[in-house]
Amino acid sequence: MADEILQLRVYIEAALDFPEEEIDFISEGNIEARLLAWGEKLSALLQQSEQGKLLNEGIDLVLAGKPNAGKSSLLNALSGEDRAIVTHIAGTTRDILRESIIIEGIPINLVDTAGLRESEDIVEQEGIRRSHQAIQHAQLIALLIAADDMDAAEILDLETQLRERAGNSPIVKLYNKADLADASLQAQYQDGLWLSAKTGQGLEAVRKKIAQLAGKTESEAPFIARERHIRALDKAQRHFLQAWQAFQGHRAAELLAQDLRLVHDDLGEITGKVHADDLLGEIFSGFCIGK
Repeated sequence: MADEILQLRVYIEAALDFPEEEIDFISEGNIEARLLAWGEKLSALLQQSEQGKLLNEGIDLVLAGKPNAGKSSLLNALSGEDRAIVTHIAGTTRDILRESIIIEGIPINLVDTAGLRESEDIVEQEGIRRSHQAIQHAQLIALLIAADDMDAAEILDLETQLRERAGNSPIVKLYNKADLADASLQAQYQDGLWLSAKTGQGLEAVRKKIAQLAGKTESEAPFIARERHIRALDKAQRHFLQAWQAFQGHRAAELLAQDLRLVHDDLGEITGKVHADDLLGEIFSGFCIGK
């Protein structure tokens, strides 16, 4: 992509520096179409790099739901260890518990949270506050609903609350305790996955769903970016949008050249800087200047 932006700059700088050559930088260079195509590539790369950063550092998957929905049991089942205390007493989990696992090659940070409900207990209230905080920062959220505590109105209310806090993070419904649910009940609720954290039923489907939502595809692998790469791409995108708007508004070669230089400098933080002599060399090799 840095080479493509270099070639765009060559056309424009040649038109500015050598007007006697009568280079029509807009029509001969097909600049508008090339700018548009390059901007789309940059947007796709930025999206890939942000996804790649998550895949490199681990994706936070928050297990949320009412008390006794089976959040801690699911964490234990997915991790293969008894990391969380599990009892039949509602409200056993009162603080955040984290466990890192790998699902289909993707690092996942499981976050077990306190059950969401109204409480007069000061300690439990603090646990619920931390649950809300974890939900706001999660990349994925699993809403656990117990088969022995199915209330459609409560489920809808809880899902609404989660969506208000989750922003754009995807939410998957997991209906737990499938071993206690008959076929007719499961048929009523088909907007999520049925599983039993206790028996292991449906766990493989849950793993596949998590991998899918985390961004695992059969297509091109994401660009595993560092934070500084993403910052550089962010700056490049801002300067490119500035260049595109100036080009659409004024068709001014000077403004476009200046903005594309900034874009090129931003990419240079990743690929290495391109100096003026390099640009001149490209101009003279690409055009019959002075001949």
